[in-house]
Parts: sequence; structure tokens; C-alpha cells
Amino acid sequence: MQTPRSQREALLRAADALLVTRAPTAGAQPAPGQPGAASDYVPATPDVFIAVRADGRVQAFNGHVDLGTGVRTALAQIVAEELDVAFERVEMVLGHTEAAPNQGPTIASATIQITAVPLRKAAAQARAWLLARAADALRTPADMLRVDDGVVRAGNGRATDYWTLLAGGGTTLALADAVALKPSAQYRCATSRPRRANWWRKAMWTRRWRTRTRCAAPMYGRTRCTDRSARPAGWPTTAPMA
Repeated sequence: MQTPRSQREALLRAADALLVTRAPTAGAQPAPGQPGAASDYVPATPDVFIAVRADGRVQAFNGHVDLGTGVRTALAQIVAEELDVAFERVEMVLGHTEAAPNQGPTIASATIQITAVPLRKAAAQARAWLLARAADALRTPADMLRVDDGVVRAGNGRATDYWTLLAGGGTTLALADAVALKPSAQYRCATSRPRRANWWRKAMWTRRWRTRTRCAAPMYGRTRCTDRSARPAGWPTTAPMA
């Protein structure tokens, strides 16, 4: 049976995949005042952020988890946007110790602000590599090519796609810090509203989230601004309201 570790090792050996990786590192330290404990765990294999496979799959890896807030959907949008592939094509792998990069605890709204940054750069870097290869195949400058869901078209009607380009052999790229990102004026997927990946499970309560709690007698409550001098005036004794 395959495990997340063996799957990652197989991915690193794949001859027909484009990978964007970085050297394994320990997780980020929480900022002063933030909750969470620092981890010194360092994986034995490189951190994979993006894997574009010759069979048409796009896998993206992030070290945070989805606590029901929708980051799985948002991260997939970011990857799809930078790679110019359909949102539905992106498979997000989140927060598994042996599968995803060690990016520290999922806290403080840091997923999109911080841990999505290298993922976005990795997707943009993968797209640039694929466009360079397509430019050679189509004999057209890369800046004259158009991409739609991985299909690369030149102005003369010639076309190829990411998967055909990778059938001739993939490569592994080291994650670069300076990467040209797509201008926001060109966004299509990132400004759309795709159906959240977990909406059905949440609506039907078929999946448990860390932030979800259940009790036998729920009571209605309302959050109000805190005041240092405020004290509870009492507790209701009537039947609870759902």
C-alpha cells in the first residue's frame, strides 16, 4: 500500500513530471505573540510545491490545513490562475507531514498571506518553463502565445499543450525567489467564484472540522465588544433556543 511518503518519493522519481521544489527546511517560527509551537522537523526529501503531470493532473502542495474556512478552494484558484489551467484540474494536498511542505501551524490568517506566496511563485515558475518549451515547439516567441487550460496556441493556428510537452520528459526546478507573476488585470480564475471544494460535506455535516462543535442543548449567543469591567449579569434558565 502506498503511503504519502512513498507517493512523494515516486513523484520525485517521475520522468514525465514538472516539479517545483525547495530544499527541505524546518517549519516557520510563530511570530511573537502568536499561538502555536515551533517544530524542528525536517523532511528527508525536498519540499514539492507544484507537480504538473503528463497525464493531465496538476498537484499543488501546501503545509496548512483547511479548518472549514475555504483555503483549499482559494489555494487551488491561485494555482490555476498562475498556471493557466482549469480550477477543476488542480488537486490540493494540504498539511500532511510526509506529503506537504512544513510551513508551520495553521493560525493567524497566514495561509493566503504567507504560505500561499511560495505556492504562487512555484505555479508561475512552472508556467514560464512550459511556455519556453512551447515556444521552441511552435517556433513562436513565448510572449506571443496564449494559454487556456494548458492548451498553448500561437497566432498562426498551431497549438500544443502542457501534457504533450511533458511526454517528452519533465524536469525538477528549484523554487526561485524572483518570479514574474501574472498581473491582476489578467486574472480570470482568481476573480471567479467556483463552488467550494467542501461545500457539500459542510452542508450535510458529513465531515468533521476542528472548529465544529456539537452539544446536547445549544443556546443562542451573540458576540459583543469586550470591556474590561464587564461581568455576566446572569444565565438564562428558560429552554435553550436552537
